[in-house]
Amino acid sequence: MEHLMIPQPDAHALCSRLYTGWHFDAPPKEFCPYLVYATKPVINLQPSLERLMEIHNEQVFGTLPPIESLPVNAFIGMVSFSLDPPMDKSVLTQYCQEPLYRVSRCNFFDRPFHYDHMRQDIDLKAIWPYHSVSIVIRPHYSLGTLSFPVSGQTFMLAASGGSIILDLTQEIRNLILNDPEDEETLKEIRQVCLICGRRMKFFDSTEGIEIIYEQDANGDPVTYPSDLSPDKRLMRVSVLISCAKPWR
Repeated sequence: MEHLMIPQPDAHALCSRLYTGWHFDAPPKEFCPYLVYATKPVINLQPSLERLMEIHNEQVFGTLPPIESLPVNAFIGMVSFSLDPPMDKSVLTQYCQEPLYRVSRCNFFDRPFHYDHMRQDIDLKAIWPYHSVSIVIRPHYSLGTLSFPVSGQTFMLAASGGSIILDLTQEIRNLILNDPEDEETLKEIRQVCLICGRRMKFFDSTEGIEIIYEQDANGDPVTYPSDLSPDKRLMRVSVLISCAKPWR
């Protein structure tokens, strides 16, 4: 079988269907499962701001575990591709270079398969159980309610009256701001709905939603390099969501 060697957390994100497309220099074998072999994260002392914010949000949403807990040097799943371009660019696909090919099927092995000598003839489908990933819940806003998935830890934190911090990525800007370019134009958000598996809780947002800016000890802005604008350094902006006592 064909295989892809991908560093974490991108390997986990690909199998989780967070990528709607994937870059290949030459067309992939259409609908042929590619084994995903997760390697160690690439050490980057200055990650781009956009990636830093997206990864943080996906960890809050529960779609990405903490990076240090992800398996490495192991097969973690299988992914198939079609020769069509992605129907839309997901939060992570937007950073991939062209040409992009559509992700058609995603599967996780029930347990990572550690194998030191990769061979083309290995057939993990026949010997290793796996499960498919078909739906990824994304944040959405409707009629004054902001809904988004969360990890179990975040769910319990909110249920006890804690706060949640989301980075103000483009996805979140489009959801909570009347004008995505103006951080002063918050939509009216009367309640927040948190989704964790089959559990769901609504919170009155009586404490409001606060936009916060990352600053150093001297009160100066902390800036990061940009993926989308390499000649710029951008400031990290987040949104603080205070969860009142859940009402159902």
